[in-house]
Amino acid sequence: MWRNAPLMLVVGVGCVNLTGSVESTIGAAAALGAWLRARSTRLPWLVRAGFVCLPPRCVFCGGQGDLGAVDLCSLCLETLPFDPMIGRSGGVGQTAVLAPFTYDDPVGSGLRALKFQGDLRPARLFGALLAASAARQGWATPGTVLMPVPLHPKRHAERGFNQAETIARHAALWLGLPVRTDGLVRRRDTAPQTALRGAQRRRNLAQAFAPAAMSGAAIPARFVLVDDVLTTGATLAAARAALREAGRDAVGVWVVATARRRGSVRAQRVIDHDAGEDRHTDPIVEAERAQAVSRLAVASDP
Repeated sequence: MWRNAPLMLVVGVGCVNLTGSVESTIGAAAALGAWLRARSTRLPWLVRAGFVCLPPRCVFCGGQGDLGAVDLCSLCLETLPFDPMIGRSGGVGQTAVLAPFTYDDPVGSGLRALKFQGDLRPARLFGALLAASAARQGWATPGTVLMPVPLHPKRHAERGFNQAETIARHAALWLGLPVRTDGLVRRRDTAPQTALRGAQRRRNLAQAFAPAAMSGAAIPARFVLVDDVLTTGATLAAARAALREAGRDAVGVWVVATARRRGSVRAQRVIDHDAGEDRHTDPIVEAERAQAVSRLAVASDP
């Protein structure tokens, strides 16, 4: 199943779809793998020591990891669903979006395991892959600060962690960049986005975020918003709008994956707050919505 992912060749700040060319996928995966191996030697010694005591095991196949201090093997790296438009301008309110993968399996199943089953291993892996992608695209410049999209305190207490923050901290570890969680708060406990369509998502998130006073004398100038998945972009657009209220802005958005049809032309991702219309319908989003409704039905059944 994994081998049906579109094959990509990294070119500058984008990728060219070369489906049918095995060499292109191997080349793109090899580039990320080489970065991970080289960068592993520069991780904090405590992190490296942990992988010496407990050697890396691939999150997807369970085999031995061979890419440095990361739970992934070369074979599974080659089968990941690379997004053909990994780095693109105008993704969320004209803010550039970095999205290495589509929401196809095994990336999608890994993110669901993290979010709904509390499995933190995918967060460590996806943080490393997001860091490698950002570095390869030239987006991890000095002075950049990663700001994860916050959860409402109630949701955070129920889940025990914020998946966006966990991914961001692992990415920051590989890149040597700081993470700030004190500039943005979620003031409304909104309904789960998974069961909502695009226009409903935007209404659901209206005034959901608010800027917060940041501690410290120096307020960073370059923020990058980090989240797990980009679907319609409503969450990230609302978070960015809240930052702008305080005179701050995100220079980019980093997500692990985008929810889009495999192999199709990317749907327009520009989120216009004055236009409350859905611009596309994605079968992956519809499947997630159906699963969420089913889970709610089971939970409410006495």
